[in-house]
Amino acid sequence: MRLTCTWTLVAALGVSCVAPAGAQSGDDAVFLELKTHGSLGLDDNPILDQWLADRVGELVAALQEGKANNFAQVEQTLWGVVKALFGQGAATEAFEARLAERAAILFADHLSNDNAVRPEVARALVRLLRYMSRVETLPGLQMALRSTDEAVRYLGAEGLRSLRDRIGPNAQLARAVIADLRVAGVAEENGVIVGAIYRALEYPNQVADSVSAIGAVLSARTDRFRAGRNVVERAEIDAFALLEPHHGQFTQSQRVQTVRDLASFLKFYATKYLNPATRPAERQLLERLMFRAEDLLEKIVKPAQRAVSLRNALRDQPNVARNLPVELAKWIGAIGAPGLLNQTPWNVPIGRG
Repeated sequence: MRLTCTWTLVAALGVSCVAPAGAQSGDDAVFLELKTHGSLGLDDNPILDQWLADRVGELVAALQEGKANNFAQVEQTLWGVVKALFGQGAATEAFEARLAERAAILFADHLSNDNAVRPEVARALVRLLRYMSRVETLPGLQMALRSTDEAVRYLGAEGLRSLRDRIGPNAQLARAVIADLRVAGVAEENGVIVGAIYRALEYPNQVADSVSAIGAVLSARTDRFRAGRNVVERAEIDAFALLEPHHGQFTQSQRVQTVRDLASFLKFYATKYLNPATRPAERQLLERLMFRAEDLLEKIVKPAQRAVSLRNALRDQPNVARNLPVELAKWIGAIGAPGLLNQTPWNVPIGRG
């Protein structure tokens, strides 16, 4: 197996690795010469593409050997090369941009076919795109969101989050990324990945699109909980926190839908909290979720003189089993006793949440 890090690359970039004695690479020499160019032409693309294809081939070969340490070593060496090339002044801006662009195209092609790429290789490719920290890597990161592998989807969402400040000034690009995250979030079943998607959707310069996307994901999550999902997850802490500063900018339909979703979450949280089988750590998380959800609900609904408070019920632990259902009913109602949210314009079904 030809290692990623030949002596040519070691000498040029100062990357540590183990390479076979006397290893040289004319390909690496040509590749490294390009990093000094102030501009690159289309005829340079095949050189970059071949170099990248060789790196992918090395990852695949290391995995096929069946030795995890070999694969980790190859990825670590490649990470060192990428780290040395990007953001360190070792290469020109033009070279960084073009290499990131070609990597995104090649890696996206690999990621688009889950059956042809082992998950370990796919994860390594997305990690490398993240290391590059360039907007040009977007096609690869966006494709990662569609992977059947959960780790790849998570890495893709986190990669997009890390690029928000660079994407944000470009409104058209930001809207495209937000749209992709919205689709991914609505379809996502894994709560950890949903949390990463929520965080990636925070675009201060695109509040309307961000709020709409977070709301769509929130509604999809509500549907899953109403359909029987019974897992305590922290993802919505991020969603509630991201929505709260912008509640005054919601459209009326967004206000109504968000209230209905919050009512459903509160019903699930309170019911789960009072279940004797719920573990102490889960109860602590459920308290945080209820605090956040009720804070946002109060800001939207503006109940008179704080007429209802799950927070107070939770703080009175000796009586929580009695008081929490009472306070919840003040929001979502009970048979014969409508709550605040059963009224117009919210029209939440009594007791359903």
